[in-house]
Amino acid sequence: MKKRFRCISLTLAFMMSISTLAFAGEVDKKKKELNNSQNKMDDLKGKISDVKDEKQDVLAQLKKLESQAAAVQNDINSLDNKIASKQAEIKQTNKNLESAVADYNSQKDTYDQRVRAMYMNGPSGYLAILLDAENFSDFISRADITKKVMEYDINLLKGMKEKQDKIEAARNKLTAENDQLVKLEQDAKGKKSEICSINSEKKSYYDKLERDQKSYEVAFAEQERASKQLEKEIQSILARSSSANRSSSRGAGSVTYSGDKGGILRVSDIGRMPQVTSYYGYRYHPVLHVNKLHTGVDIGVPTGTPVYAMADGVVIVAGYNGAYGNVVVISHGGDLTSLYGHNSQILVSAGQSVKKGQMISRSGNTGFSTGPHLHFEVDNGGQPIDPSPYLIIGQ
Repeated sequence: MKKRFRCISLTLAFMMSISTLAFAGEVDKKKKELNNSQNKMDDLKGKISDVKDEKQDVLAQLKKLESQAAAVQNDINSLDNKIASKQAEIKQTNKNLESAVADYNSQKDTYDQRVRAMYMNGPSGYLAILLDAENFSDFISRADITKKVMEYDINLLKGMKEKQDKIEAARNKLTAENDQLVKLEQDAKGKKSEICSINSEKKSYYDKLERDQKSYEVAFAEQERASKQLEKEIQSILARSSSANRSSSRGAGSVTYSGDKGGILRVSDIGRMPQVTSYYGYRYHPVLHVNKLHTGVDIGVPTGTPVYAMADGVVIVAGYNGAYGNVVVISHGGDLTSLYGHNSQILVSAGQSVKKGQMISRSGNTGFSTGPHLHFEVDNGGQPIDPSPYLIIGQ
């Protein structure tokens, strides 16, 4: 009888060993695939981060270019006003010059007529004026007046010519200043055109970065789905392995979830009732910045807060995962698993049996996380379900 029992025991042990090796081979293969997938995720995450940084740099450059363009446009507007004012001055100066030329020509015509009359009358004209004098004093007076009239005409013409020359010089100066302003305006417009060209190139580059980011995010999401699927497959393999080992050792069927559950966090550990910061369902991802399904609930708790097993079960995953960080997954039987992510410390190991309410980890901020919290997830048959009915906060 003893020999028969020993033989059965050895047979069971051999079968368990073969089964364990088979499951281990499957797990190793899936873990390698998962590691490769997570490396791709890390690479894509780095590319997304680089693109975002580059976008910020380009936005800063665009803002600077827009500021420069606005400043140049202000210069152009100012030059436009100055040119308009200068052209108004030139217009008025031209009118003044035309008036001065007309006055000069009119006075010169009068002078020419007087000179022509004197020339035609000849010396007798002068003599007649002088000889008509009543006395010597009148003679001197008439001679002096005649001289002064001629000097007045000459000086008047000279003064008018000087005035005309000054106006002409002023017009030339204004024209030169206007030409200079026009050149400055042309230079400013050229500079603005150059800035606008660079700005257009930067905008095109920014649009390319936008497309690259979306492409990386889509690839990341696909890789994340693949990673989660591999995790589910690994969990399923480990759960089948655990169930097979228990069946072999006990001669019993597979374990089913009893429905008995307890608190995964305790108020006494935190000093307050913890708050759910993100519920199960579609949301805007805080790290990836895209709308996607949030497969669990996030509970805001300080780093180091004790985390407890929801129910009796077997730990099938205890280690680091790219997205979940330090993660613990427990199989509770009947294809039901619970997941505890972003831990700072893991206190159990894969294959270990745990009891409801047993401390399994301490919360943290590892993996794809924006702050200290516990990510709690429940899967049934490898598919995430709303964990709210399983979420209990103990005292």
